[in-house]
Amino acid sequence: MFQIDRPELKAAASPALLARGCVCAIGLDGIKAEAGGRWEKLRENVHTRLEALLRQKLGPNDFFAPLSESAYLVTMPSADAEDAQVTCLRVAHELHTEYLGQFDLGALAISSAAPGEGDSIVLNPVARENIVFLAERAGIADPSLRPPVPSIRFAYNPNERHVLESPPAFHPTWDSRNEAVTGYYCGPSTITFAHAPSEPVAFADLNAKERARVELSCLYQGVGVLARHLERGERFLMTFSVSFETLGSPVARMDFGSACRELPSDFRQYILFELAGIPAGAPQSRLAELITALRPFAKAVFAQVPVGTRSYAPFQGIGLQAIGLTVPAARPKAPEYDMREELRRLSHAAKQANLTTLLAGISTPTLVKFAHETSIQFLRGPLIGPPVAAPQSMWRLTWRDVARAATESAAAAG
Repeated sequence: MFQIDRPELKAAASPALLARGCVCAIGLDGIKAEAGGRWEKLRENVHTRLEALLRQKLGPNDFFAPLSESAYLVTMPSADAEDAQVTCLRVAHELHTEYLGQFDLGALAISSAAPGEGDSIVLNPVARENIVFLAERAGIADPSLRPPVPSIRFAYNPNERHVLESPPAFHPTWDSRNEAVTGYYCGPSTITFAHAPSEPVAFADLNAKERARVELSCLYQGVGVLARHLERGERFLMTFSVSFETLGSPVARMDFGSACRELPSDFRQYILFELAGIPAGAPQSRLAELITALRPFAKAVFAQVPVGTRSYAPFQGIGLQAIGLTVPAARPKAPEYDMREELRRLSHAAKQANLTTLLAGISTPTLVKFAHETSIQFLRGPLIGPPVAAPQSMWRLTWRDVARAATESAAAAG
């Protein structure tokens, strides 16, 4: 039991926050026991390093403070109980690894905080079996047991919808300037929940945590496929989508960053990231921050701009290689004319900023024509090629081939 006798601690461990489960503690007893008589000399360094890790991992609204010489309180108001525990476990793992090297993962002391008597809290240690689940979520299971390219698994929480994994689909991306399919976009083939595995769910209908899990699953599985092709000498680029909302959440951003750091560094020249779901009016400083977080792990970063964007200034000078649009599923009134104007503005803004362009979701011959007229460089959609279960090396695809496919599609529809 720990007394909460300072104003900042009372605010960080308020009854409302304790009830939500977002108040946790990191214990240092393992390091203390291993240090033995050296603890008195080592303690200050351990505290300094722990606080540096917490400042690095936590968001601006999160809080941490020492409860004792061997316990630190951590409060994450925007996180749920599982996310808060994952963050604390990741910090504790990094700290213990630095000081102890190899050790038993179950020895990490992570606790959830609960109200005690009066102005006090009680720390309830997370059970060893739950530590294992959290470690899988955090991507810090024993490296000796992990394959070179890991497959993602999520801790099961009976109080939330559980997204089932499915093999991803690979959508060909055509480079119109080089007249070749140079890569693939890796996206979910189907999305279902464990409680209704026969009922597909649209990505747009997922909540933020579910979307992040789908994006992470595609990243891990897609890189696994990429690895197998690279071993056979087959080269192509692979694009992975990550939503603005995912990178905007401190916990989800940490999950995604951790996954990226796990990937073999020599794969990065074949990986593209596409920042999607950017809200209208997103400030340039925020966009620059998120793109900077992605750039070390990829050959390039693209951005899907919101449909209807009038000012492209926020997308200039922030490290992007390309800006693009996705054809909206619902296009009221005069959709083709509207998209023509969208593409003209996109192309003009890209030329001014020395960026390339992308159009996704091409499904009509008219859109193929508009994309060609406005010199859009990268195109994908049903008229470029249907999604496939397995990609292949780069292959030649001329404008004549694309135009012929569009003509045949129009004839079949008419």
